[in-house]
Amino acid sequence: MNNKSIILGDPHLGAQSVSGKPVIGNQLNSRVIDQFKILDWVLNQAIDNEINTIIITGDLFDVPTPSSSIIVLLIEWLKRCSDNHISVHILLGNHDLLRSGQHQVSALDIINSAEIESVFIHKTINTIHMNGVSYTMLPFRDRRSFNVNTHDEAVSILRDKLPYELAEISRHNMKVAVGHLALEGSIPALNEIDDTINELFCPINMFKDYDYTFFGHIHAFQELSGSPFVAHIGSMDISNFGESKQDKYIVIIDPDNSPHHTYVRIPTRRLNQVSISVPENITDATAYVLQELKDNKQDLAKSIVKLNITLDSQDVINVDRGIIEKYLNDLGTFHVSRISEERKVSTIKKNTELDGIDNTINPATAIRLYAEENVDQDIKEEFIQLANEIVKEAV
Repeated sequence: MNNKSIILGDPHLGAQSVSGKPVIGNQLNSRVIDQFKILDWVLNQAIDNEINTIIITGDLFDVPTPSSSIIVLLIEWLKRCSDNHISVHILLGNHDLLRSGQHQVSALDIINSAEIESVFIHKTINTIHMNGVSYTMLPFRDRRSFNVNTHDEAVSILRDKLPYELAEISRHNMKVAVGHLALEGSIPALNEIDDTINELFCPINMFKDYDYTFFGHIHAFQELSGSPFVAHIGSMDISNFGESKQDKYIVIIDPDNSPHHTYVRIPTRRLNQVSISVPENITDATAYVLQELKDNKQDLAKSIVKLNITLDSQDVINVDRGIIEKYLNDLGTFHVSRISEERKVSTIKKNTELDGIDNTINPATAIRLYAEENVDQDIKEEFIQLANEIVKEAV
């Protein structure tokens, strides 16, 4: 019996639809369609390689209340997996979880209600056994999950559960831990950790008795240890321009061959961010930007592009966005997400000892000035609001 498996990183279905484009005759944004195309690719990988198990590391949805359209498409995909005799195991992720006091609900419960053959939801720690390999499933947990006061207490409780799972595994089976937890030493990419106070960071040596440990949760692919082998597989798709330089992978586990694990790069749609600064001596900003785009080394074909333009002079005329967008479309870009344009603000130094003027900046103004210079346009207003709230609490 075939015992190969695919481990797939967090799908985050519905993520970053703001960077996509509407699809005519379809309620869904193009980013969502891209995500389901990746799921179809994963299914085809399983069929072509005679793999009968797909394990998803958590965060199936980007938000705990996904749209009905996404749920319907997902159930259709799961049914296709079942029709091809492929089992799907889905771990609970923090983005799948909605808390109200001590009560927890999850959109994953809808999948359970659909009663699709060979589809399993893992909301508690457990181990499944196959011919030659066993998988310990570690769904999302944080300090609140264990109702303790400290991080170390929660990690200790989690650590103490592993020997019981390992004791169930045949000594002939390869031991693999799959989870939705953060590992010590990992580097978060974006918004994976939404509650740093309660987040658990698991020590690498916690998994020393497993042959392999592959976790989701952290979006960027990163191998953290070779012995024991511990890695974050990363998320399924590039969900933000901050991840634009990342490659995404599935892991194929095969206990009967060496090496026991192989990576296959996922054919994600690229998100390319291009930044161009127009010098002060340039009079035709549009022509300058066009030439910079022609000299740009990034392959923009079939990608989603965000173009950030900075004008160093206060006098130069704004770029003609229509001309710029047409050029990008002629290059074969899939979608121009945004063309942003800003001018450098000249600053005047004041000698307060001479003029007696108090040039103290209030916190709200300082926050906005900082955001204008350093924070991505997509999250600028959210950053300003959060920073102002923190200042109010601190004063």
